[in-house]
Amino acid sequence: KKPFLGVPFTCKESTAAKGMAFTCGLISRKGVRAVEDAAVVNNMKESGAILLGSTNVPEINMWCETRNNIYGQTCNPYNYSRTTGGSSGGEASIISACGSPMGIGTDIGGSTRMPAHFCGLFWS
Repeated sequence: KKPFLGVPFTCKESTAAKGMAFTCGLISRKGVRAVEDAAVVNNMKESGAILLGSTNVPEINMWCETRNNIYGQTCNPYNYSRTTGGSSGGEASIISACGSPMGIGTDIGGSTRMPAHFCGLFWS
């Protein structure tokens, strides 16, 4: 069974996806590509989901807004003068803008919850 057959998704650039950039937003890792999928990406693919791409992250996922010196600033899709938060701001921004129906984020201290709030995403 493939419950996500044909459903597209995105993941944070700091989550390994084979063949894709895997810099964690660090200039010193520019050009590094993942050699294999992270377990969560592999599970999504095995469930039939299609990886569209990876989204921006702050340097080593350690800042409260999504900006780094490789890809620059991720803007809030509703007001470019506002932040998306971090560290899953790239995911929140693309999902909020309807560029991806679902994505993989990570959260320890609000890294998914805060960007979701800033970009108007919620669940009930």
